[in-house]
Amino acid sequence: LYLIILPYPVCLFCIGKEELLYEWRMRYIPRKDILKKHIIVHFKDPQYQGEFECRHPSCSAKLDGMAHFIRHALDIHGVCH
Repeated sequence: LYLIILPYPVCLFCIGKEELLYEWRMRYIPRKDILKKHIIVHFKDPQYQGEFECRHPSCSAKLDGMAHFIRHALDIHGVCH
């Protein structure tokens, strides 16, 4: 249901929110600038200020900070910010 390497850009924070509909979690975000602005909003949340776990349902990588998250998103999930 959730591929590790995603076929198109999605928010790797929203994909892990079980309260959202599948269609919303997997929504296509066509522009890198829009995705990056969206991700910055998530990073304002205190739970993402230190070490946190990747929110992708099939991944449990430990991440620390935005730069680490962006590198992980590209290297592991194929999502470029």
